[in-house]
Amino acid sequence: MASDEQHGLHKRLADRFGERAGRALYTFAALTIAVSAFAAYFSGQPLIFPSLGPTAYLFFESPMSRRASPRNALIGHLVGILVGALSLVLFGLLDNPSVLQEGVTFTRVGAATLSTALTGGILLLLRASHPRRVPRYSL
Repeated sequence: MASDEQHGLHKRLADRFGERAGRALYTFAALTIAVSAFAAYFSGQPLIFPSLGPTAYLFFESPMSRRASPRNALIGHLVGILVGALSLVLFGLLDNPSVLQEGVTFTRVGAATLSTALTGGILLLLRASHPRRVPRYSL
């Protein structure tokens, strides 16, 4: 499959260190998430969030994949943020403390379920699917 082909840094590491070691070293390149973390630290803004990890991994693991396109990533994250906020509003949770402070409640379960379902549906309608790709091999 074309999206599984190695290019650039991924190919050079695989050529130099072998397939398995090259892939393992390439995943460490995903540590570029540190750029966002440092920007968040120095700006005091929430520029790092959990879904960036799988996105960075997806970009590095299969950069030529349609799902890893910048368009799909930007639309996917934007829709996720907007639908998540909408779900919090609809379930009356917008002004509540974090789930880490308040704990899991039935309203939080409802909000999480709604936001996940709406995000998936909207991304399918927009043809902007951006799920994390699960590798077909193991290290």
